Amino acid sequence: MLFKLIPKKIVSQNIIDFIRFHYNKDFGKLKDVIKVDIKKGLFLKIKKGSRVGRKELLRLLKKNHERISQDKIRKIKTLWYRNEIKILKTIKNITGIKISIKKITCYLDPYTKLGFYGKNHISLSTNIKLKDVLFVIAHELFHIFYWRKIKKLSLKMNKEKEWILSEITVYLLQKQPEMKRFWPKSKIYLYPELKKVYKLIKRNWKPNEFNNFLIKSYYSLK
Repeated sequence: MLFKLIPKKIVSQNIIDFIRFHYNKDFGKLKDVIKVDIKKGLFLKIKKGSRVGRKELLRLLKKNHERISQDKIRKIKTLWYRNEIKILKTIKNITGIKISIKKITCYLDPYTKLGFYGKNHISLSTNIKLKDVLFVIAHELFHIFYWRKIKKLSLKMNKEKEWILSEITVYLLQKQPEMKRFWPKSKIYLYPELKKVYKLIKRNWKPNEFNNFLIKSYYSLK
């Protein structure tokens, strides 16, 4: 997996997706997770899906030049490369999914305190603590391969339910004892609004029976 500095267009899209679909707190708390100085007017435009808001955000980002120290980059890359093979092998042992990350890029993001994923890339905030780096990288990587598995199994449901199952699946995986040894001090977080569904789905979880878990959970939510 390659590490690169994140392009502004990807930062913009990440922030837009986060604000529109996942951020449900007061505007005043946005600065806790986004380092860009987004004013309330722009925030409301983004929340509504305004094209004007999208353009304004990109212009704002182009004026913003956050830096990442070379020392931080070196520490992140060293930590990942030292554990990469072991983490991917552990995921395969639990889920049966063979993960190849040769064509995946990890973008280093100094503009947020969040992690994101796309079709062939993930974004890692350089503002998080070093103890959480492996947790966030593995979390975002597994989302990519989760969606590929869902497509292969031809499981389809509405986007909201697909997202719910995705988040709960990654949460369950990262709570496994053999996975937690890579991030023993990280807080494994589940969105509060998913806890009710989590109680329904977790009964389907059995390590080494991952396909059955997905199929059973799909029909539980359909």
